[in-house]
Amino acid sequence: MRFKQESENHASLTTKKTNLLTLVYIHGSLLLASVIIYTYDRREYILKAVESVLSQSVPRNSYEIIVVKGFTDDRIDDFLREKCDRVLLVPDKSHGKKLAAGIRASAGDVIFILDDDDEFAPEKLKTCLEFFSKNDRLNFLHNATVWIDETGKNLPGPAETVPQKNLAVDTSNMRRSGISEFLRYRANWYSSCMGFRRRIFDGRFEYIERVNQSIDPFLFFVAISSPGEALLIPDRLSRYRVHPSTTNYLATYEDFIESRKIFYRNSSRVFGIAVEMSKGSASASFIAAAKTQMDFIASVLDSEVRIGEQCTGILDYVRSFNSIFTRYQILWLVMGTLRLVSFHVTSAIFFRYFARFYEQVLPT
Repeated sequence: MRFKQESENHASLTTKKTNLLTLVYIHGSLLLASVIIYTYDRREYILKAVESVLSQSVPRNSYEIIVVKGFTDDRIDDFLREKCDRVLLVPDKSHGKKLAAGIRASAGDVIFILDDDDEFAPEKLKTCLEFFSKNDRLNFLHNATVWIDETGKNLPGPAETVPQKNLAVDTSNMRRSGISEFLRYRANWYSSCMGFRRRIFDGRFEYIERVNQSIDPFLFFVAISSPGEALLIPDRLSRYRVHPSTTNYLATYEDFIESRKIFYRNSSRVFGIAVEMSKGSASASFIAAAKTQMDFIASVLDSEVRIGEQCTGILDYVRSFNSIFTRYQILWLVMGTLRLVSFHVTSAIFFRYFARFYEQVLPT
């Protein structure tokens, strides 16, 4: 199987859209969904991911399934060719390049992302498409999750990430309170919980392809930098699988701190791409503030950052509260201040916090 190059011009997909899918009339609007499953080159769970999409309560001809992967496997490939509408081989390990290839190849009006190790609840597409069909300005939707283990058994999960009611933000007129509520409930993470109006990706592929990790917050930034509305709902429509490759707290203390430092530094670079992409948009100042906050978080776990740099970072971090503020910012401020006294004490507390969190949700 070879990598299939697709045109960025969505208009050229009109013929494919008509031929592949029968339009379904939902609440007065004709909407098609494209579900893009992209792999981290893991093979253990991808078939379960596809099966969860095939089990949706909406008709099969109301959505297409596109799988983007970086490996070949006869058994898996035979299944995918039979069950999916399109399978793309993208050898590059970059998350952004895989996702960009899938979006380019899509024919749907609404894009849903599914990580290869996660699953959709049966009502996922029906519930989300109803929101999109009722509101043409809606560009982004994020639903709540159910955490599951390797076998699919439910885990407790973090209850604080589920809002009590629907939360909406007008991205054409961003306010601190609105964006802070979204971030409080981690609407910028868990790409398997995200749905997007396809039009917001026009002209953004160049930026998406530069993202090698932290694709979840970057996609969130794409959405809020597009004029329209964003919606956060409490419905648990995605199943987030927790297993050894999704967390590394089980590693040694030194390896854990080093891996988190690299992750936050790389995330800061990704946030920088988002700042570049969002220039001139109503959300530009908010995305810049998010970049400042990520820079600060990365510095807290970097033993090579000097005291003077850390003090400057603390001041910049506090100033960013004018744009984004949640209780998590206070926790990181405390950590950053403690970092001035002792890096080792700060990193040990950070490690223990993660260990305690995962001990509560992972099976013993």
